Amino acid sequence: MKVIITGMNGTLAPYISNYFTEQGYELIVWERQHVPIDNLELIKGFIESHQPDLFLHIATGPVSWIENIIKCIKPFGIPLVFISSEAVFDGLEGPFTTMDITKSKDDYGHYKIDAENIINMHYREQTYLIRIGWQI
Repeated sequence: MKVIITGMNGTLAPYISNYFTEQGYELIVWERQHVPIDNLELIKGFIESHQPDLFLHIATGPVSWIENIIKCIKPFGIPLVFISSEAVFDGLEGPFTTMDITKSKDDYGHYKIDAENIINMHYREQTYLIRIGWQI
């Protein structure tokens, strides 16, 4: 099984990639210097050339990046795992449900809310949205 993963220069993605590698998955690392996040044609070519079975979006970036990813994986029905954050709840204590209203005072929380909204509008059925707390 092939998996594209973003965010390998961050904190969480290396741990997740280790797990998938140990399980026997073929990991394909998205490197922004080779596949710019704003170049739809290169993104499309990258996804088509690797034909992943799963897409793990762990990196942060502009909301337009998740829009571009969805545009390119949607025709193939590739499942998406998107790592979001408890920051969408502005520091309130959980547990939370999918019915809870998101709100945030900081830019990071707003970014995650905006990205979740794009996913929910365009790719909800094929996405696993995971909200995590502070991981360090």
